[in-house]
Amino acid sequence: MNGDPFASGATVFAEGDYTLVVTDEAGNVTMISFTIDRTNPIITGLTVGISNYTSPLTIGFNEGTATLNGQPFTTGTRVISSGNYTLVVIDEAGNQTIATFTLNISTPESGSGSSSDPSTSSSTSPIPSLGLEIEINGVKQKDLAKETTAVMNGKKVTTVTIDEKKLSRYLDSLPDKPVINIPVHNDSDRVLLLLNGQLITTLNDRNAVILIQTELGSYLLAANRIDWSLVTKRFGSEDALRNMVIQVEITNVPESDIVQLANSIGKARLLSPPIDFNITAAHGGKTIELNKFLSYVERTIVIPNSADDHNKNITGITMTKDGNIVPVPTRMMRENGKTFAVIYSLTNSVYAVIENDKTFADIQNHWAKYDIEQVASKLIVQGVTESSFQPNKQITRAEFTAMLVRALGLHTVDQPTSFTDVNSGQWYYETVSIAEGYGLVTASNNSQYTPNEKLSREEAMVLLGKAMRLAGMDTAISDSEAAQQLSTFKDHHLLDLSARAAAALNVKYGIIIGNQGQLTPNNVITRAEATVILQRLLEAAKLSS
Repeated sequence: MNGDPFASGATVFAEGDYTLVVTDEAGNVTMISFTIDRTNPIITGLTVGISNYTSPLTIGFNEGTATLNGQPFTTGTRVISSGNYTLVVIDEAGNQTIATFTLNISTPESGSGSSSDPSTSSSTSPIPSLGLEIEINGVKQKDLAKETTAVMNGKKVTTVTIDEKKLSRYLDSLPDKPVINIPVHNDSDRVLLLLNGQLITTLNDRNAVILIQTELGSYLLAANRIDWSLVTKRFGSEDALRNMVIQVEITNVPESDIVQLANSIGKARLLSPPIDFNITAAHGGKTIELNKFLSYVERTIVIPNSADDHNKNITGITMTKDGNIVPVPTRMMRENGKTFAVIYSLTNSVYAVIENDKTFADIQNHWAKYDIEQVASKLIVQGVTESSFQPNKQITRAEFTAMLVRALGLHTVDQPTSFTDVNSGQWYYETVSIAEGYGLVTASNNSQYTPNEKLSREEAMVLLGKAMRLAGMDTAISDSEAAQQLSTFKDHHLLDLSARAAAALNVKYGIIIGNQGQLTPNNVITRAEATVILQRLLEAAKLSS
């Protein structure tokens, strides 16, 4: 080790750079280099014990990367605007140093008066750096969190930090699954919550839920809905979880993006300004987005009082990177005199709420008219033409898969589909790839999906059974319960053995009710039937009003 003899099993404690060379009897050599670093980065330009300054500051750090109020920060940068700041510096080993400070630079009064609007002034009076009152299981706590506020690029940014040791001690006195409510009601354009790795581990172990609330919306996140083993793998370091910094963010979208979104929704009406919900993890100088969850994550967006909260045709949407509008499961909620759209998604993105009314000439006297209008207004199903839905037309496997993917708000493709008969360039290629990625469809022995084949009612029930699991519904069902659920249907014996559990779940949750005492599992499903059962699925999963 570094040229000195080293015995197998010996422990290396001291910090430093090491090279270990191992040679066997045959002369084969293995060499490995590594570094032990437990020293936090050093910040210069700030004085220990002093948090309030009245002159511009030139702040530096000796290693790693840094963020100031969540924005990338370069060593040697001069901070000249009044405000409250949080500086986070992380080195390559994951060691971190966090400094909070207030800069209050006196500005001579102007004869024409001074502006108190932070969006029009490059320098503002700092908001006092007081503790942020949060709630845990409904009980207010005053000494567990702090907020710092500053104006950056004309936008008001609030950063919330948590005292990890104090919160951990308090959680030790509570039962499992505590709810931590963090209200930030100061009209910020951007709200950041910073959590260190130790706190994330505590929250994950305790099945804790964090609720961040602002004037425009909220973000409800359970730590155990993130696959932390995958996060660690992406960083390529076993100690990443212990040393990383998590940043949870709610940001108002710029007006230019609002115009782009409004132009993309056609005849629909935009009810809320779009809000960007985002989570990142930083470790060892690397930052990654945490953009996929193990189960649905809840967000709320406030609907202005001018909106008709009794209108059922309201839904949440997101815009994909290629500019397409995608619906996301949404239900409406009214609380304390306000109306909220509760949005459920398996990913982070920019979300907004729209009101949309859609009908078709050929459904006016159809039995499924109401459901078709509801689901079409929510952008889940589309007409064959602008004015025609063709409700009695039989549906293909690809068409139903597209409807199901849109109903569940799925829009990210992790990898291409493995089906040999689904190729790039076909309209359903991305849809089938998404469905396979989320486990809704799986390749058979011949690796074919037969996308253009008609879909039977039995096949639809199997797909819906998989969708129930993805939506977090209880899909455990015994053979005896399945038999009991199916016993009322005269033709239940026609079900394939492999489909009986899924069929029973569809009956149990009221998604499939049959016709004249029959399931007709071998009948091809129609566009109207598909639309109705998708609406029932969302309602049963509590993903829709």
